[in-house]
Amino acid sequence: MDTNTVLFLRNFFLRSFLVGIIIAIGLFVATFALQSIWMPLLTRGFNLEESEVSEVVLASLLNIRIVLLFLLLAPGLALHWMAQGKK
Repeated sequence: MDTNTVLFLRNFFLRSFLVGIIIAIGLFVATFALQSIWMPLLTRGFNLEESEVSEVVLASLLNIRIVLLFLLLAPGLALHWMAQGKK
């Protein structure tokens, strides 16, 4: 790969990671700020208990973290080190 391609991919992955972090923080804040509104709707609408809804919320936040760290940050850092090594 030439240097421009490595730099482009590095910038793409690192910027995607930052956008993902902003979205994840927004989802986290919205989840806990609006919990008193959406929790009764989910428990009545889907016949779930609060513990089941909490498990789903925690699982989704965990999945977001895994995607951000392993699919965006790790390749971005690897490409960053490759770009630094070529200079």
